[in-house]
Amino acid sequence: MHRLLLFNACIYTQDPSQPQVSAILLQGERILAIGTEAQTLPAEERLDLEGRVVIPGLTDAHLHLEHFALGLQKVDCETPTRQECLQRVAERCRQTPPGQWVLGHGWNQNLWPEGFGRAADLDAVAPDHPVYLTAKSLHAGWANSLALRLAGISAETPDPPGGKLGRDAYGQPDGILYEAAMELVYRVLPEPTPAEVTEAIRLAQPNVRDRSAAFQDDVAEVGNLVEDSRYGQAESRDRAEVPRAVPGQPAVRAVQGQSDLHAQVNRQQRSHADSVTT
Repeated sequence: MHRLLLFNACIYTQDPSQPQVSAILLQGERILAIGTEAQTLPAEERLDLEGRVVIPGLTDAHLHLEHFALGLQKVDCETPTRQECLQRVAERCRQTPPGQWVLGHGWNQNLWPEGFGRAADLDAVAPDHPVYLTAKSLHAGWANSLALRLAGISAETPDPPGGKLGRDAYGQPDGILYEAAMELVYRVLPEPTPAEVTEAIRLAQPNVRDRSAAFQDDVAEVGNLVEDSRYGQAESRDRAEVPRAVPGQPAVRAVQGQSDLHAQVNRQQRSHADSVTT
């Protein structure tokens, strides 16, 4: 099998007797040798990492993977203006069957020149979908009129203990829910199906991998997703590929195999050369 020698690197081994070495010999997914020994063994290919840092793949032992993955499926409302947020909602609605909920997160009225949104703003771009967007602070939510109706919120709805409903000058709900009032909408949101959770986790894997996490232990309330019968096959919690070369200065990551490592090193070398010439 093809052997790859990575050398001229700063490699952290987590071995107290040999905490840092400059070379590592790989064969497929196995480490054959490190340090001086690695450089004395035959290798079909040698790759100079030019001083870059290599560390073991990281294990995130406290990742709410289901929550994280489902969050990535929401509309990203962290925009510089309210109008841009509304445009993103409108785009999502065009991709979503009428009647299905459109969820989002991340808006911050303090950064928007227009300030807080209103139900009417969402109604204009999403007349056929219930829409609910949580603030970046998680202390407020923004709903359109259809979502308010489904939640049973009207002018007669009292403010719940610990919460407040935003209202217009006539006492009608204006679409903003503060603190405990957010629960009025949360309780009518549909639970994601096992298939939806599985697909969300699958789509989240590149995001996890980009953060150099080799493995994840999920601490969702449902328990281990692999063992939970709701999620069927074990691929419902795919393990991300192990990063072989993790960012140093400049960054290199080899999560897709040796060819990807070559490509990333070459890109970094070109980038470094460009920065020197400019």
